[in-house]
Amino acid sequence: MTDGRRAVLPVRGRRDVPVSVLDVGQRSLIKQRRGRYVAGSRAHPDRMAPDLARDLILDYTAPGGLVFDPFAGTGTSLVEAAYLGRRSTGIEIERDWVSIARDNLRRARLLGAAGAPRIVHGDATRPSAALAARLAGSVDLVLAAPPRTRSIPLDTSRRASAPGQSRLVEYRLLVDWNIGMFAVLNQCRLLLRPDGLIVLVTRPWWRDGRLHDLTGPILHTATRAGLHLADHRIATDALPRSKRPTTPAATARSPRTCDLANHRFSAVRHSDVLVLSTQTPGGGLDHAAR
Repeated sequence: MTDGRRAVLPVRGRRDVPVSVLDVGQRSLIKQRRGRYVAGSRAHPDRMAPDLARDLILDYTAPGGLVFDPFAGTGTSLVEAAYLGRRSTGIEIERDWVSIARDNLRRARLLGAAGAPRIVHGDATRPSAALAARLAGSVDLVLAAPPRTRSIPLDTSRRASAPGQSRLVEYRLLVDWNIGMFAVLNQCRLLLRPDGLIVLVTRPWWRDGRLHDLTGPILHTATRAGLHLADHRIATDALPRSKRPTTPAATARSPRTCDLANHRFSAVRHSDVLVLSTQTPGGGLDHAAR
């Protein structure tokens, strides 16, 4: 580990055997954010767990490396990169989230973070020419949690209640998501170093009694954008057995189950981590061989 990295790739100084399952359930999200993030950071619907962001940055970058987040939100990936001595830049389309992210970055600097984080307000499908020129060919890691709906605000109350109509509207939203995601991945591909990676974290979710998952749409869109799947890892945040609630009252409040429309479902306790590369499998920069 001469360069301080924990990358899965042997040439990047990490362990020789990849760890396919990441355990990020040792600490609650409240403990992960306590003291490091300002109030309001937990409100973002697609936020990434700080410990997961930290592990992935350690896995795929070296100190001084450059991390880019096209869906920066409240700045979790940028903050964790800064604490690890990495440079980072993020784009966020919602001004309210940009404001919270800037407060988080300011707090990280006050707490001694060595990196140089930066967030800009903008659209990741069409970043400014100046930003694109500054980052072109220099990003080591694109780390992001894609939105689970369109990246622009929408009024979900307009969704029809009839099953057939609900599916029709849902499909239209998915098409919009694919168009936007394709544009974002195209832009990210241009920013990568030759051996850079794009790591996307997506978490399944329940809605209207159905489990939704973006893994398939992400892989389909990534292929269209000229990217290849280098690895598929799982991040689990299930509590260790020793920390699970045992009293009847605590068990009734356990997050391991949820109640939707008076039906009980197993709560989602994992995220999919998709590692994408511009290199074809079996090429000179094949992920498994490095």
